[in-house]
Amino acid sequence: MRTLRTARIWAFILSGTLSVLLLPNSQANAANLKDVQAKVEALQEEAAMAAEGAQAAKVELAKLNKTLKTVQQKAATQQGNVSELQKSLSSIAIAQYKAGGLSQSLELLFSSDPTLFLSSAGSLEAVARKKSIQLRKFTAATQRLNATTLTVNDKLALVKATQARLTAEMKAAQSKLAQAEELLAKLEKADRERILAAQQASEDADQKASLADAVSANSISG
Repeated sequence: MRTLRTARIWAFILSGTLSVLLLPNSQANAANLKDVQAKVEALQEEAAMAAEGAQAAKVELAKLNKTLKTVQQKAATQQGNVSELQKSLSSIAIAQYKAGGLSQSLELLFSSDPTLFLSSAGSLEAVARKKSIQLRKFTAATQRLNATTLTVNDKLALVKATQARLTAEMKAAQSKLAQAEELLAKLEKADRERILAAQQASEDADQKASLADAVSANSISG
């Protein structure tokens, strides 16, 4: 009887001792788990923000590329116009050279046929006038092309900067998610599932709250 009582006392003492020993460890484990969960959620939030930034950069990049394509087409058209005007000016210069310029005018002036002088002088004046018009057109076209080229260069710089931002945001999102996955992988399966279940429950609650807000807003507006 005494032996049984002693055994029970020792069992009670041991159970109490074990409880005292296990309680801090359990609390420490719970605290550690909460700490890990907080870190994981913070990393996931940062990853989500980076992903949103990447998506915004992607949309902006698409718009910039579209604008760039339009401006490049405009520049190509203007370059074609400038080239045509250059050819026209070259033809006029050749025609003017073949006409003899001032020397031929003086020769015709002292010619015995005044009709020939007037006819040739009119032709020379027409050539000069045409050259002047084409030269003004060429100057204006060149100025437009230069302005468009500057715009193209600006758009190219914006495209490059936006592409770099997109790449950086995507890398940041992937890095944060990888860190979160690494933290989760270090946990016991049960702890990992507990954290994931808690996150899912939180997301479900947020969705229900959003749905309730939407229903409430519709009923008020209705």
